[in-house]
Amino acid sequence: MISNWHKYWVQAFGALVIICCSSLLHAQAPAGQQPRLTFWSVRTGPETEPDQVLVKLLKLGTEFEIQQEQPQHYETIIHTLVEATQNSNNYYLARVPPYVFVAAEMLGANIEPLATYKSVATDDVVYHSWFVVRKQDLIDDQIISRDSEPTLENLVSFIRKRSENRNPVKFIYHDKFSTSSYFLPSLFFLRNDIFAIKRDAYGGAFASIYSEKPNDIEHSSELPARVVAGDGSGKSILAAVYDGTKMKVENQLGNDLAFIPLPTKLPNDLLVCSKWLDGGIKKRIQAAIKTRKLIDVAELMRIRQSRLGDFKEWKSIDEAEDADKSLAELRHLAQVHPSDVTVEVTASDPRSATSLEAVKNAIRLSQTEFKLHDPSFHGGTIPDYTWTIQSTHDGALSLSSQIHGFHVAPQEFVISFTDPEDLTKRVCQLIQSRLHRIRYIWPYEDETPTVIRDVDFNLDKGSVIEARRITWVDPVRDAFEPYNAFPVTVQASDFHRLRLDPSQFPLTNYRKLDFDPMSNETYQVLLIRPSEERLVFTVLTYGFLVLLGVAALVAVYDYRRRLRAEVPPSIVDDQLFKRNYQSILERYYGRWRNGEIAHANVLWCDRAPLEAFIEGLTAKGLNPSFNRIRKIIRRLSLFGKIPLVKDFLGVSVEKAVEDELIHDPSKLDDPARLSDVVPFLINKGLLSSFTGTQLEWDVLDTIASQVFQRFHAIPLATGNGHGRFISYENATLETLVSKHFDEVINESIPKASFFNQTWNVTERNGNGNGNGNGRQRVFEHKENITYKTGSDSSVSQMILRFRLPQEVDLGQLIDGKLNAWLLGKIHRRPYRENDGVKSLCIEFKPIALLQE
Repeated sequence: MISNWHKYWVQAFGALVIICCSSLLHAQAPAGQQPRLTFWSVRTGPETEPDQVLVKLLKLGTEFEIQQEQPQHYETIIHTLVEATQNSNNYYLARVPPYVFVAAEMLGANIEPLATYKSVATDDVVYHSWFVVRKQDLIDDQIISRDSEPTLENLVSFIRKRSENRNPVKFIYHDKFSTSSYFLPSLFFLRNDIFAIKRDAYGGAFASIYSEKPNDIEHSSELPARVVAGDGSGKSILAAVYDGTKMKVENQLGNDLAFIPLPTKLPNDLLVCSKWLDGGIKKRIQAAIKTRKLIDVAELMRIRQSRLGDFKEWKSIDEAEDADKSLAELRHLAQVHPSDVTVEVTASDPRSATSLEAVKNAIRLSQTEFKLHDPSFHGGTIPDYTWTIQSTHDGALSLSSQIHGFHVAPQEFVISFTDPEDLTKRVCQLIQSRLHRIRYIWPYEDETPTVIRDVDFNLDKGSVIEARRITWVDPVRDAFEPYNAFPVTVQASDFHRLRLDPSQFPLTNYRKLDFDPMSNETYQVLLIRPSEERLVFTVLTYGFLVLLGVAALVAVYDYRRRLRAEVPPSIVDDQLFKRNYQSILERYYGRWRNGEIAHANVLWCDRAPLEAFIEGLTAKGLNPSFNRIRKIIRRLSLFGKIPLVKDFLGVSVEKAVEDELIHDPSKLDDPARLSDVVPFLINKGLLSSFTGTQLEWDVLDTIASQVFQRFHAIPLATGNGHGRFISYENATLETLVSKHFDEVINESIPKASFFNQTWNVTERNGNGNGNGNGRQRVFEHKENITYKTGSDSSVSQMILRFRLPQEVDLGQLIDGKLNAWLLGKIHRRPYRENDGVKSLCIEFKPIALLQE
């Protein structure tokens, strides 16, 4: 019998060996694979050289292939980072300002910082935001003397004085996602009850300013000159800049301007990547930053140091503690906290005083946005909710929740309880799990109305909820002027945000949403919680409807059977087309839906991308059951006792054997692993609908056949010379086929494809992607298609292609052809033109090849 201590030492040694092997594999993977990275950046200034030098530094230090994209606007990069999270195989780096990073995180981007830069202006990895105002304006308004330096308190006094005189200060900025020029100043204004107004709407219990983005200003470095010049209307101009802009302009305009610092430290721009990026790749990027200087690479590229702007050198984030701390503080500042929602509680029965107090305590203890409406504090404002409670005959409590300003029926609840303490707990649970909730549109998004999600329920795509515009009069006391509520449709919803239909909101003259984070006008949205009807009532309801439907069918059957009229054929609409397409797909995958995949079926399988693909399914929350590691413990015990002298002396013998079997699905052989993966993808509907051919003509042919059958006719399928009912030369059908085929290709890009084709095999030197010089075999399939990509552009040929190393043994090929099922993902889909023939080339990254 092996002793316990020996067993533990064996297990510990085995675990150490596994960890060491995994580390070696990770360390070697990036060098062997030579990943291809895309570099994105935000257009923060007129210079492009800093990004070019950074990319060159990374290329030299890592030997990776890095494709630099053109710098984009702040909001564009945020959407790019969020969309890239949907594809775990997307390798990218991005240079972004700190609030762009935080905003992308809030919207669901799965990113992390790798490095930040050291500033020329501050010689540090952090910076400050500075308000910029004409000093003479403060002197003229007797806020400061000529020899004193203004403070933030002076600035607030100046803004309030101008507001009281009905001549508000105008705050200008270059982008809503700029950290120093907009986000941090906007927080300062809101904390000091300063709001941007529209159409001279005075009268609120706050100071008023104007807020404007001049169309001719692209960068923060242009703001100070505009502050000095004014806008010609006599209004005082206010802006905010960071240390680099301050240092650049204060020597030129310093006598005319006052710079007032905000106290919050901000991290400099960040180099970020996906959290899914391989750890070895991250280490090599950070090692490159640590070992190479920016100025040295600039000299190598013959770029002057003055063209690097504020960038002095890049530092790994683990060496920039101040930047890491200030980024954490910025995350905290950017969190969206729900505004107070006031609740008035009334009782229809004077005897319910005890219950009334218990319900009010529940509002206080629920730790949500709900607050008791206090007439002494909130004045004459209408509460957001009115709760009416009433005792029922069985000792329970009826609670009716009416939401004011929205067209929604009151929510009715019956609460059973034992005592006031129990009633308080149950109302707390009701608040958190069953009530509709009021939230606000996130005012930074200009393309799609967005609500940052912080509730525990989701809304399905297509759900209709309500929104309304409000104008704050006194935000502290929940006083506002409401407008009429209107219906809005949910376009998409996930763990991070709810996206609404923008066409249902008013737009500006520039076709943008009229949202302003600093404005006293905003939009409330009523999130209507999905109904949670008890299962028994749901079953009874549907059962009743089914019986009612059966009765109706029986009633008309006798009449219809004698006067059966010929029903005109169905119109070939979008839904009929998609149903037939799906029906063909289900038959297409029938062989693999439940079948066991044997060794003879597997021609080739690459386990690394297969296991990565399975991990991607788990990361998306699909949690495939076949991929769970299971432990099976088997115990065998033997016990015996031999008495020698009754009740005084005895001898016992005991022996126990314990075996632990660990079932790790990733260790299964290729056929067993594929037997789990392929049926799972088919049965869960996770495969793309692309089958390696243009299936749309088969669908139309099926529909035509069904129509003829309804007329009890068997047509001769010789109309177009292809043995089909449908002609390829019908322009209307060509448009329908092209439209659906384009949707199929676009939908297939993020998914895995699984289809059968006959492939022509060729050999080539090198693999064509820069990853080596070995011989490869190219597998290619060509066919004619109908695909109009625009008014003057038409694709007549489709080429499917994938590559395998020469040493892969696929057995005997017949006339250089291979008939096989390909499991893989679309890698690229370029268009090519040769001899006047335009082709759609779809290249796949293969995972496995199967044969029936």
